[in-house]
Amino acid sequence: MASCDELRAKHSSHDSRCIVPRCGQRACTVIVPRHQSMVVKCDECDAFQQDEQRPDFIIFWDDIQNHRHVWLILEIKGGVKSGRTMFQQAERGASVVEHHPLFSVPQPRTRFLVPLILFDGKSRAASFTENQRKSVLFFGTKYPVAMLRCRPDLTLLHLLP
Repeated sequence: MASCDELRAKHSSHDSRCIVPRCGQRACTVIVPRHQSMVVKCDECDAFQQDEQRPDFIIFWDDIQNHRHVWLILEIKGGVKSGRTMFQQAERGASVVEHHPLFSVPQPRTRFLVPLILFDGKSRAASFTENQRKSVLFFGTKYPVAMLRCRPDLTLLHLLP
């Protein structure tokens, strides 16, 4: 069974509605590859406690061509309340993927993480600057937090090196 199918089966087995067909809110979306990918809406996922910080979405893509498992931790902001909270949401998402059994992948390939915070047109980019130099630790490697303005044509493939 492919890694994506195994993850999908784990999430489906606990009567959760966390697997969703698309990734985004309002005009803020990320287009994911159609094959070997899965989008989890974190508000609906049993891997998170009710009252804890969490990102909006976690996306898994089995990038077979490059022999890697790609994880996108996505937080979408319509306005700025606290930059610290956004970073904590990204950190918590990475931690859940790393430690929770619902996200464990048998025989993992090379892992790659994209912690991403999208903000809409009403927000000022300067409001997000405190997170621009921060990194999220994921399986012993630090990944920089990416900050981008929402746009309708943003694809997961454009976010990868």
